[in-house]
Parts: sequence; C-alpha cells; structure tokens
Amino acid sequence: MAQTTLPDIRIPQDVERFCISHGILSDLHLAIRLADETFAPIREWQFSVEVDPETDDDAVVIDVRASMPVDEAVERHWRFAEKWTAGASVPARGLIVLLFNPA
Repeated sequence: MAQTTLPDIRIPQDVERFCISHGILSDLHLAIRLADETFAPIREWQFSVEVDPETDDDAVVIDVRASMPVDEAVERHWRFAEKWTAGASVPARGLIVLLFNPA
C-alpha cells in the first residue's frame, strides 16, 4: 500500500495500480486532500476499484465516513464537487468517485 501525505491513510495496491495505469495518481491525491479539507473530521476512509453502474467501466471509489447533519453533508458534498471539477484532470473526473456516508 502506498501512503498518502495524510496520516493513517493507505491506498490499496490495486487502486494505486489502476490510477498509475490511467495517469491519474496525482488526481487521486487531490481527491483525498479535497475530501479531507471538505468533510473533516473523517472517521474512516475506504478505497476500492469498482464497476461504475452508470458507465460499466472501472472507477476508483473513495468512501468517506464522518458525523454531521444531512443538510451539512449535502452542502459539503457540493463544495467538494466544485473544487474537484475545477482541479481534477478531465479523465479523472470520470474515473474517481467520492461517496459520503454518515458515521
């Protein structure tokens, strides 16, 4: 597992390989940083490569868990989406997905 710049977060090897093969590893690190800034404090991180049901293609799924009211979570998710769209490469926007779950 590769370690990110954030403590206690490890990227599984299959996720890292997927990102390297698609040239989006720096975008993955951007998504992690933006999620950490937007949803802090995050209680749990999960990373996986899964089939996107909308496209039938593989995508990296970042699943974060944090405690907050639903309305606040929705607002923060919009904030994340705006920053992600502005900063991520075009290929990464379709290959990296963030899911938020209340903890």
